[in-house]
Amino acid sequence: MKIQNLVSPRHDHTSTPDNILGDGVRTDVRGQGRDPITILKLPMRGTVHVPTSRIWRAVVAEFIATAFFVFFVGGSVQTPAILRNGAPATSADFVITGFVQGLAILCLVASVAGISGGHINPAVTACLMVIRSMPVVTGIMYMLAQFVGGIVGAALFKACVASRGHELGATVPTSWINPFQTILIEFFITSMLLFVVLSTAVHSGVTASGIKPLAPIPIGFAVAIGVFLAGPLTGGSMNPARSFGPAVISNTWRYHYAFWVSPFLAAVVVGVLYKIIFLSAPITQQQAHTSGLEFEPSHVTLDMGTASPGERALASRPTGISEAEFINRSASNEDICRVPLGVGPGVMHSAGQGVTEESLNTSRLGGVGRAM
Repeated sequence: MKIQNLVSPRHDHTSTPDNILGDGVRTDVRGQGRDPITILKLPMRGTVHVPTSRIWRAVVAEFIATAFFVFFVGGSVQTPAILRNGAPATSADFVITGFVQGLAILCLVASVAGISGGHINPAVTACLMVIRSMPVVTGIMYMLAQFVGGIVGAALFKACVASRGHELGATVPTSWINPFQTILIEFFITSMLLFVVLSTAVHSGVTASGIKPLAPIPIGFAVAIGVFLAGPLTGGSMNPARSFGPAVISNTWRYHYAFWVSPFLAAVVVGVLYKIIFLSAPITQQQAHTSGLEFEPSHVTLDMGTASPGERALASRPTGISEAEFINRSASNEDICRVPLGVGPGVMHSAGQGVTEESLNTSRLGGVGRAM
């Protein structure tokens, strides 16, 4: 179930245009106050917002999804090796491995995105913590669940293949790759993955581009591409939990620290740069209206296809609110959400007041909406 937070900031028609955020938050329409430090410090609760009552469910979802993923990682690596019966690996093996891991991520992210956000990767969680899109405590809980899930997934695969699964898909660099090269390769492919995650699963929700539900597809392909490129070199991890689980069960630790240093370093670098460069851009009047938030009483609703050039210019006028500020503002009232029930208009209710998924679905099917 997807619940969208709606906020209608209080408007003081006598206020100056630079007070368009309301609630004591002032942002100059000319862009003052959007310096890099201010942007980095700004919370972005609108991107990953798990209600308190659902945190434990989200943590369980991350555990289960990561366990499934590591299980399929082991299968994607060890099954071709078992079938080769000792013969050298071929390029087809890495194609199979990349596709299996990419498709597994695609399916699992799509499955648990509505519950936990579908991280399945401590590097993704860390990156969202860096951009202040996720509380630190919740992020730590996610990471613990992911690492434990990785161990459980590797153990389950070990139980299935018994003595034939020697390394269980553990990421081991090839003999001519040194530690620095391992860190560098993993840093670049993890950075690419995190950039795709931020641009499709986080940023696209701000611009109302309509592709956010499709985010698991490019994310899955990013994982597959990383494995295609780095599989023969480092194993193509991009995920500390994916490396840690098989390493624990198979006791394989060669250069293992590289698979922690690279992803978390990439999380910091990509998170900081993405927020400063891309999330500091001011949103427009049209973006604000399309997303359901009104920041100025003078905004107009336009059909951009039939509007005159002057009207399009008005709708395209920057509001002075950066996209990072906009994301945060969209979730500033986390207790109020709109839930469309039945065939009538949506009703407003206070979150956490005992409305279960089952009762919500029952109300939808019955065509009756009731304010809780």
